Amino acid sequence: MKFTKSTLALASSLAVAVALLAVFAMLRWGTPDRPRCADCSLVLILVDTLRADHLTCYGHDRDTSPNICKLADEGIIFKRMFSNAPSTKPSVASLFTSMYPSQHKSIYNEDVLGDGLITLAEILSEQNYETFAINGNPVIKSKFKYDQGFTTWIDNFRNVARPAGARASGTNRVLSRALDQARKPDANGPLVGPGKKFLYIHYMDPHSPYTAPRPYYRFYNASYKGKVTGALPYPVEYFGDRPDELEQLKLFYDSEIRYVDDKIGELLEMLDEHGLYENSIIILLSDHGEAFLEHGYFEHSNGLYSVVIDVPLIIRIPGYGKRLEVNDYVQTVDLLPTILDLLDIEAQHDFM
Repeated sequence: MKFTKSTLALASSLAVAVALLAVFAMLRWGTPDRPRCADCSLVLILVDTLRADHLTCYGHDRDTSPNICKLADEGIIFKRMFSNAPSTKPSVASLFTSMYPSQHKSIYNEDVLGDGLITLAEILSEQNYETFAINGNPVIKSKFKYDQGFTTWIDNFRNVARPAGARASGTNRVLSRALDQARKPDANGPLVGPGKKFLYIHYMDPHSPYTAPRPYYRFYNASYKGKVTGALPYPVEYFGDRPDELEQLKLFYDSEIRYVDDKIGELLEMLDEHGLYENSIIILLSDHGEAFLEHGYFEHSNGLYSVVIDVPLIIRIPGYGKRLEVNDYVQTVDLLPTILDLLDIEAQHDFM
């Protein structure tokens, strides 16, 4: 797919990208210019349904995220990042295209990402990046054309009993096999060769049901014997006089976060083992958050309150190496032009 067929489609990003680009313009990384890494690969980690305020480095009082926060200690943590949608489908479409939901129109579960839209993977593919994705969420599977621009796109939720999709451990196994295959002398699969790579890893945890595998399931309250199991839905009125059980539901959610955080630690170790950690821009974010009756409802998709659109954003740039906290407001649609800027790619669009 050539860029020329949709140059106008992303023009609106000129304004929305200003916040992130302005942040990097203030940084000094070896030169007076903002940091760039033209020889870097890109690793984009999306953790589904992850509220920013349930991470320790965003102020949570439980140690839910040692590996995520270690990544933040080596990079830039954005404290006021919000998603452009409260559900996966439109949020990931905005991430991939730098367009608002009203523009890309991939909003409902049956919607398809339009062929006329230009995605980050397509741009990087044109720049000779190997593009590889492991996706654990059924609403953005290849059937809905979210795989545009990826040489390899693996929908990793087949034969999985869990309704929410693949476990993070399964995602890591798929990636490990792909990385090991690339080491073989006669390799002909994904991630082969010395060139630059774009990896998109979509973890499904901590999406409901909040039923992390053992030993994580009761990670924060091992002695709990109540009725709440972590499997939604529960009627709202059930928790009217049971605040302790509502708190337990949050503990199950936090246990899921601790589980996926450990798997992210494994992922980062894999990247290091295969020479990708130090030579990649690593970005971690979420598609949306999760509600626990703060405004009268559970889960997400049905509101724009902070609990469902405030998400983490952490960017680690090789050679930068120190923690920086940014309190400017940024949003999902800012990321694509910022990534191109960091990779020193001159976009053939009007949004730069």
